[in-house]
Amino acid sequence: AESTKKGTFIFTSPATPVKCGGAPLKAAFLIDDLSRRLGNRDSQNFKFCAGGAACFGVPYYRGPLEELLAERGIENIVSHNLVEVRGEEQIAVFQTGPESQTEMKFDFLHVVPPQGPHDFMAKSPLADASGFCEVDKGTTQHVKYPNVFGIGDASNMPASKTAAATVSQATVASSNMLDFRAGRAFSKSYNGYAGCPIVVSNKLCIMAEFGYDGVPMESLKFMDQRKPSRLWFHMKRDAFPTMYWWGILTGLWRGPSMIPEIPAVYNPGKASTLRA
Repeated sequence: AESTKKGTFIFTSPATPVKCGGAPLKAAFLIDDLSRRLGNRDSQNFKFCAGGAACFGVPYYRGPLEELLAERGIENIVSHNLVEVRGEEQIAVFQTGPESQTEMKFDFLHVVPPQGPHDFMAKSPLADASGFCEVDKGTTQHVKYPNVFGIGDASNMPASKTAAATVSQATVASSNMLDFRAGRAFSKSYNGYAGCPIVVSNKLCIMAEFGYDGVPMESLKFMDQRKPSRLWFHMKRDAFPTMYWWGILTGLWRGPSMIPEIPAVYNPGKASTLRA
């Protein structure tokens, strides 16, 4: 991006589910910010091409993101699913309808590829028609095989495929698996929570948090998380990596629901109970 001083910059988002639905937008916003700081942006034309019907799937955050795209001069193009790249010609081909395609010339192309389940899952009896593990969206238990539980990107839960979602699902699944083994009724239910930090510059970030049906589930009640924030930028850059290695992989972090319990982490006598 730094070496391309002028021309058309195209950023794509596929029609399939992807790991972190906000990732394609992050690329567009960050490269726009970089180009502005380098003084190149006036000679560049930015286009964001979404394979689906909107740039972001959650209506509560979609409006502010569309406004930010317009403010940055990034053309927001929907129902354009990238299907072919002719590299030598620098042509991107998009499917725009069942039998219609359009071509765009580019000088810089950022592609988020279509994503889906691994063959070993898609071809197994655990999968639904889409190829993902078919589980109950609340209990995480398989709908046909009661001794099977599924979470994360491999599951067919109608939730965003993010680390934050997987952590919340793991909390539910681990508790319900213990209940299942003990012959008890399930004690937890997953509400679809997912977190998606959308970095929009080298200083600012929008923190999208939502559950099933796009219901907002923001952690900080004192602020509007749809607005770009320096606080969430530093959380994303400085706190989340530590949280991943120290909290998620050790089993200490179970998602935003445990925020009131954070002081117990600093008490050696109580910290071990957070894994329960």
